Amino acid sequence: MNFDFVEINCVAYGTVAEKLYENWFLSTAKVVVCVLELWQIEWGEDCLSYITNFEECSDILFDPRIPEIQYFKSMIPLYPLILKQQRPRL
Repeated sequence: MNFDFVEINCVAYGTVAEKLYENWFLSTAKVVVCVLELWQIEWGEDCLSYITNFEECSDILFDPRIPEIQYFKSMIPLYPLILKQQRPRL
């Protein structure tokens, strides 16, 4: 879980990449919870470098209707997200 709202580099291939791309541009939600199934975590020096999928094995679910996920989403404060969106990216 990414409680600090730090951007995580994501490398997706194949149908998962298409699914991610489509949802990224079509979603109008302020918060989207993504559940990653069977993804690989690549570590750098003492920190996460990026995550990537395995073709034909991995999946990504957007706001799945799982009670625990819906509860988690309801607990995410929107205020830090609004502030982050207002800051210019350099």
